[in-house]
Amino acid sequence: MRPLLVFSVLLSAGPAVRLFAQCPDGAPPPCRVAGGPARVPLDANALAVMPFRTSGPTAEAAWLGEGMVDLLSVALDGFADWRTVHPRTVLARVSGPGSDLAAAAGAARAAGASTMIVGSAVAVGPQLRLHAELYDAVRVTRLASVDANGTLERPGPVVDSIAVGLAQERLRRHPVAGSRAPHEYATTSPQALRIYVAAEREARRGNFREAAESLQRAVAVDSAFGLAYYRLYTVSAFAGAPPGGGRFDMPRMIRTGLNRSAGLPQRQRDLLETVDFQQRGIVAEALRRADELGRRYPDDAEAAYIEGESYYHLGVFVGEPHARALAAFERGVRLDPGFLENYNHAIELRCIAGDTTAVWALLRRAQAQAPAYGIARAIELAMRVGLRGEAPRQVLRTLGPIDTGVVFNRAILEAVRSFDAEPAKAIAVADTIAAILTQADQPRAIRAQFLLSRATLRLVQGRIAAGDSLILQARLLDPSGAATITVAALRSLLTGDAAAARIAARSLAESPDDGARFGGVMTAVWAAALDGDTILAGSLLRRVLPAELFPEYQAALLTGLAGLSALWRGDSTQARALLPAVLDVIPYTVLTVSGGARGDPADRIAVLLAQLERAAGNPSSALRRLEFLSYITGLTMHRADAEELRAQIAEQQGDTATAIRAYRNFIDMWKDADPELQPRVQAAREALARLGR
Repeated sequence: MRPLLVFSVLLSAGPAVRLFAQCPDGAPPPCRVAGGPARVPLDANALAVMPFRTSGPTAEAAWLGEGMVDLLSVALDGFADWRTVHPRTVLARVSGPGSDLAAAAGAARAAGASTMIVGSAVAVGPQLRLHAELYDAVRVTRLASVDANGTLERPGPVVDSIAVGLAQERLRRHPVAGSRAPHEYATTSPQALRIYVAAEREARRGNFREAAESLQRAVAVDSAFGLAYYRLYTVSAFAGAPPGGGRFDMPRMIRTGLNRSAGLPQRQRDLLETVDFQQRGIVAEALRRADELGRRYPDDAEAAYIEGESYYHLGVFVGEPHARALAAFERGVRLDPGFLENYNHAIELRCIAGDTTAVWALLRRAQAQAPAYGIARAIELAMRVGLRGEAPRQVLRTLGPIDTGVVFNRAILEAVRSFDAEPAKAIAVADTIAAILTQADQPRAIRAQFLLSRATLRLVQGRIAAGDSLILQARLLDPSGAATITVAALRSLLTGDAAAARIAARSLAESPDDGARFGGVMTAVWAAALDGDTILAGSLLRRVLPAELFPEYQAALLTGLAGLSALWRGDSTQARALLPAVLDVIPYTVLTVSGGARGDPADRIAVLLAQLERAAGNPSSALRRLEFLSYITGLTMHRADAEELRAQIAEQQGDTATAIRAYRNFIDMWKDADPELQPRVQAAREALARLGR
């Protein structure tokens, strides 16, 4: 039994034979005489592998004469739409290895193939040298040539190299996975490359879960396939998570890709290193790398996407304008309309800017590329409810077959992000969508999930009693679920019940789910922000948060805990010096709960720091800290606090327009808040009256 094949080779174009005419059936002259034997119709995607010439003092390479027909036919059949002609059909039409080009091309055309492979296998002592040439069988023009050397004892890797080189050439000429140079497909395995191409097809159809599953198989076949690691990371982000994986799998896969792929092409290494900084949350370095990507690869849709991701998810924390991310995403759409990853954030940002014409144009373009794309359907649901006022059930009837829970959960996140400029509207649209799946006709798990989504939205509105009612209903359906405990913990944190939050933190930290364990750390740190008890937070942080994945984040949180201790000792100067560390390192993988809510303690710390900066006479610095509370990164729990504080600072600075807008946002968010919160709402109304509006 011959070994299975694998590959990686240099290509070179060869000289062409110029022909000045061809027959009606596609063949070169002389043309077939009428009434002669019928030809099989030519297929532009059909490929015939001809027997290889063999030579050398040993007969050990002789089997490769006809053996290469079988091996390459199997390796390349179905690859990027190639259809290889069955070996028996080819062998029946050729006189044997060494046929001249004209005869070989005639045999290929007679079998219906427009392209063919010819080649040679030479044995020199224990060495094996293979040479293959890809030809246009109609014009008899050489398209590419591939060489590979190895040993007669292990011919499999040599044959694989030939197969990979030919496959790379096919991808160059038939870019089913987007426009890439052949050297980008740096794998030695034809099987891994075949799986990768299949995954890219799924991704371009919007089937990201299926793409992620295929890419996991590709890296299992070739653990040094850097491009597959990079694409597994990006498609997993759109699939929701790696299939069967946990919260920490995405940063791990990036680190694995970097560690195992020392020979990566420069562009792939640049992409992987940039997303590594994104995952680790090192804001300044991620933005610097994003700028560098834009300069190095201005005509690259993937580089545009990664550049935009840094500015969308991390730039917002330091007050970077939305236009910076939008420009990158829309450049990516222009460069490669089939690369779906660039659309959703571009649509959200256009909605925030109020450009609804562009919203619908981008959405329709994405749907034209991939009609079944689930995220586009979620965006459509959010836009039709939020921009047109349609009822979710009415929209649901027109969406076609969908995974209702997945699409609705994503639609809630899209609503929160897309209406960031109007936070009260964002909450209302998200709640309207979530309400549909809390009805009695839904499965228990779905009902519990969306009851928790609605409970979280009530907490953000200052409606704690209403949130308690929804949490209780979810608890009856899923009493011990991590999501139920997490939302209950958020409730305790928002109401200042640090003792209850610490109990929840311990419970979550014992969960077998790494996301829940991470949630335990976040809850404990947030509880420490309430009353200064940093002992539990520090112990959980060291025990649960993987230091090998997030060394900078662990260090930042420990510094932040020291800042909280200083704050509660009354040392505001030390607190102002230490607390910013928590806002400078924000991992891409932060805890989320139902409805896309962020359970990150940095939200609370950002408000505390803004208050300290304002008290110290630095209102501009305080306003920068409040940028942290944007809904672009998910439903932040302290947005109402941020709007109230922003309004007060703007009024103090004489910025009437900003003050009015922020006061209105605050009032709209908390107009139905619980009675104990209404004095703050009334004060905001009085401020609006004072400002003459």
